[in-house]
Amino acid sequence: MTWLILAIFGGRIQHYASYPRRGVWNGMLTVKKTLSKNIQAPMVYRVLLPLLVRPLLKRGWSLENAYEFARVGLLWVALLVTADYWGWQITILWLLLAMSAQIYDTWCYTGEMIGITTALMGNPYLAILGTIPHGMSRETVLINGFVYFLATKDPLGAVVVELCSIAVFLAVRKMQGEHKLYCDRWMIRQNIAMLLERPKAPSIFHAPYMNLIIIVLALLGAFLMGDIGWTVPVLLAATLTMGKINEYRLQIPLMPFVAVALIWLL
Repeated sequence: MTWLILAIFGGRIQHYASYPRRGVWNGMLTVKKTLSKNIQAPMVYRVLLPLLVRPLLKRGWSLENAYEFARVGLLWVALLVTADYWGWQITILWLLLAMSAQIYDTWCYTGEMIGITTALMGNPYLAILGTIPHGMSRETVLINGFVYFLATKDPLGAVVVELCSIAVFLAVRKMQGEHKLYCDRWMIRQNIAMLLERPKAPSIFHAPYMNLIIIVLALLGAFLMGDIGWTVPVLLAATLTMGKINEYRLQIPLMPFVAVALIWLL
């Protein structure tokens, strides 16, 4: 019950924090566009929440109510999984850090968090199950086999988890088809330019240098956590080369490592 209450609380924070910037690329307006495949990549491949919303819409729910219900439900599951592996202190810190990143109304971080955390748990069945919400939310599902190996040192199990990750990844693309990216595939030059030019940010949480602070803390937490800490540089390699450095929401799956660093420092 506690985690459900916190999920509802987090959902309200996300709703009000992101409301002024809701648009075609985030929030409930993207649900129908994703289902109709009428939106560019990568959003067209973020199918988990839209597929959960669709049966609710058929039952007569309003889009807003169905969207909020599904979004809070996914956050609740992410909190349960995170608490089971990381404990309550890290989970509460993760929630606070994740909500501070919600300048845009997104949902894909919950599926990603579920996938990475179930891989860290070391249970092959949970890890395989976790590839489904992860693969329907973010392309980073492709690192799940590696994460599972870090947690278990089981090469055969890691191969099985990775094959399942690839299968979900390809199934989503088969279902949605090929779509043009809304931005460049490689964002290295743009990210360097952002750091040098220091563009005006909507808030401190959307500034490139805030992301750098999060990255440093995540790397410190990774060092403190031993072998599983290699999850951090692998995921960072993807988010910093193919994502925008001024959006530290991309680092939400690494926030438990940030929390570990903060607890150690304090």
